[in-house]
Amino acid sequence: MCRQASEFFCLWTAKEALLKANGSGLVDNLSQINCAPSLLNREPYGLPWQGDQYRLQSFHFPWGVISLAWRERLSVSDIQLVDWTSGAPITEVNGMKN
Repeated sequence: MCRQASEFFCLWTAKEALLKANGSGLVDNLSQINCAPSLLNREPYGLPWQGDQYRLQSFHFPWGVISLAWRERLSVSDIQLVDWTSGAPITEVNGMKN
């Protein structure tokens, strides 16, 4: 995936995750949501939206991006991908390391 497409999908998934966490659905003012930190580092970061504070984190893979958002008042200390059938951590997806 080219860098420009990768950055677009990173921003899109971060905005989509925020809007789903907020329960507002897609809105017309997507350009007002600043998810640029998703491009800069892989750590969770804070983002205010519609009177609440959220945390966002994006996971980058060669095949795409997964972004998560949650209200900051929720206690989330560790996020990892796990196999839902066994509960074992997933370290590779389709032969690619996480």
